[in-house]
Amino acid sequence: MLIVLNDVAEEGRDYEGEEPVALIDLGEADNVKLEESVSYRLWAIRGIGGLHVTGTVSGNVSFRCSRCDEWYTQSVEDREFSSSWDLADDGRTPPVRAEGGLESIKKKVKKAAKSADSAKPASLESVDLTEDIRESIILAFPHYPVCKPECKGLCPQCGENLNRQTCSCQPPADDRWAGLEGLKLKEKP
Repeated sequence: MLIVLNDVAEEGRDYEGEEPVALIDLGEADNVKLEESVSYRLWAIRGIGGLHVTGTVSGNVSFRCSRCDEWYTQSVEDREFSSSWDLADDGRTPPVRAEGGLESIKKKVKKAAKSADSAKPASLESVDLTEDIRESIILAFPHYPVCKPECKGLCPQCGENLNRQTCSCQPPADDRWAGLEGLKLKEKP
């Protein structure tokens, strides 16, 4: 997603669209994949000294279940997105954060842009938000992906998916206390 700075009006500009799966590279991960393009609804404002972008990103992501090793799809809907760019030195500035949703963030960014001390000349012509959108989607990934809370997983002996059918394996004997069987308690006098 490329924002051309000259296209951003003083009052801000809305952006809505999709990024193809190929641009949101997840590397060589074998337990996660994007199913379709990632959609975004963003608002950008070019203030004195910076570009501020807020909004949401959404998409469908497939994960390999950590218990049963089957693929399942999870929707990442309206993931909050915030990014700021310092246009004077091509560096990033901390993202603008505000409570109350997108409207509150828009007001805070407009106020900050109007109250800036000095105008800095912009040295950028455009800003590419693809990496920021990618990071926002990745931050929504579960740490331990499970297809459903009641997933039974795989049999530790034969590897059968216990969600599909029950296997005939006997659970291993619990011999953690076997070493204590020969001990006798001393009786108190």
